[in-house]
Amino acid sequence: MTIAISLSGVLLLVLAAAFDLRERTIPNGICVALAAVGVVRLLILMSSLETGAMLGGLLDVIASGCLFFVGAGLFAAGCLGGGDVKLQAAAALWLGWQQVPEFLFAMTVSGGVLALVFLASHTFARASEGPSANPDMPKLPYGFAIAVGGLFAVASI
Repeated sequence: MTIAISLSGVLLLVLAAAFDLRERTIPNGICVALAAVGVVRLLILMSSLETGAMLGGLLDVIASGCLFFVGAGLFAAGCLGGGDVKLQAAAALWLGWQQVPEFLFAMTVSGGVLALVFLASHTFARASEGPSANPDMPKLPYGFAIAVGGLFAVASI
């Protein structure tokens, strides 16, 4: 991966995490830009005309598509937001299929830690506000966990 492509992806992931933490939404433009960076990476890879480059590019697209379709199912079940689904698919395209296992592992671990922190802080806030406090759990900014997973995966290249 070239330095410009790596830095572009890192910047877009950090931006997505910041938006999700602040507004509980990930702008479509960030997901599209990250996917575009992934496409540029694919074009550079395939322009090398190496024997496995075309197969590697195809596997990158398949991995990204699989994450999108699994994520779409989780979105339909109410487990993930639409921006989270798009961001993880775009991140997989940017990283490439060989980095997807590290990406998913780090995303899952950081998402679990994030959920525990949110659960603990919500429970503490409800206890300190008394019985009239709003019992609704705030939306989990899973874009942060996706960004951590992507940053971990790109750091392991």
